[in-house]
Amino acid sequence: GGSESHEFMVLAETGEDAVAACTCGYGANVEKASTGRLAPPPDWPVALPSRPEPVHTPGQSAVADVAAFLKLDPSHFIKTMIFESDQEYVVALVRGDDEVNEIKLRNALGCTHLQLASETKVEQVSGGAMGYSGPVGLKGVRIVADPEVMAMPAAATGANRGDYHLVGVVPGRDFGADLVTAIRTARIGDPCPRCGTPLDVKRGIEVGHIFKLGTKYSTAMQCNFLDAQGGINPMIMGCYGLGIGRTVAAAVEQNHDESGIIWPRPLAPFEAEIIALNPDDPTVRATAEQVCGPASSSTTPTWSASRCGSSSARRAPSRGWWSCRCAATRSSCRPPSPRAPRRSASCSTRPESVRPAPIGHHGSPPHLTPVTPRSGTTTRSASTA
Repeated sequence: GGSESHEFMVLAETGEDAVAACTCGYGANVEKASTGRLAPPPDWPVALPSRPEPVHTPGQSAVADVAAFLKLDPSHFIKTMIFESDQEYVVALVRGDDEVNEIKLRNALGCTHLQLASETKVEQVSGGAMGYSGPVGLKGVRIVADPEVMAMPAAATGANRGDYHLVGVVPGRDFGADLVTAIRTARIGDPCPRCGTPLDVKRGIEVGHIFKLGTKYSTAMQCNFLDAQGGINPMIMGCYGLGIGRTVAAAVEQNHDESGIIWPRPLAPFEAEIIALNPDDPTVRATAEQVCGPASSSTTPTWSASRCGSSSARRAPSRGWWSCRCAATRSSCRPPSPRAPRRSASCSTRPESVRPAPIGHHGSPPHLTPVTPRSGTTTRSASTA
């Protein structure tokens, strides 16, 4: 797909992706989203030792548990995650109240395969049990640290020894990083990278994607153009994808109620369906024409026999479909589903969204109630890797 792309998301609670967005217009998939500088952790509660001190923390390995045990804030901790790539073992460091963004980490490393190391391999790399890893004293392994970690004045972290943690760790003094880059996942409330306003994170459905391919393929295919000076240059290529099914799903997610789907007018297969079970009955026919009539004051419905061959089976091709009772079988029949009927140029009163009348309704012609579509159907744009 290319290294640069633009993703188009429709907000929906059932969306498969999380989208970080701001009122200033910034929006990005959380796999790509960046943030402004975070608020620093609370002041270190005790005097800072000259070197890290080991503390016995029996049975405490999760950040929240150790923080409560040591009476520290989770943001005082350095979370140490050991990964296995297709090239090497990697140690990723984020603040204790953050999570490692594996997409950002993989992009930073330039690898194609990345997964958390198994318990056996964690012990092999760190020399200690899983849940007690830390960057201090690690040898022969690449360390990638988030900038928020290296900005911490003091921290607590695993001691690479079962049931022990280190307190009073100073990044830069007690350990270094081979690579410092943003690898944390954006959260609700993080400052927007553009304006500093707290970000909101919502679910979204991807309905479109644009990829910048650059000159990779045009160079290989010698797809060139002449510039104003007559020079030969490779074309800059791009491609796009539109999810037709996803667009329909997004419309349904945003336009429905307890009774079912409320199709937006541009997507509706038809605006209204009128069913007359016995159009030979003058009363039924007159009532149906009365319901159909307000749609247009300039055109009278025309009739033709349906495929069942019954003279009582008719349709109004420019208005809606009519079902009938076959004289031969005395059963309901109905033509194949039509395309959306034409809109009348003279009609200015049709609702923006209507719920189609149920097929096979046995009774008087149904009353069509206009339904206002739900708000928030605008497409949101978001950048991603």
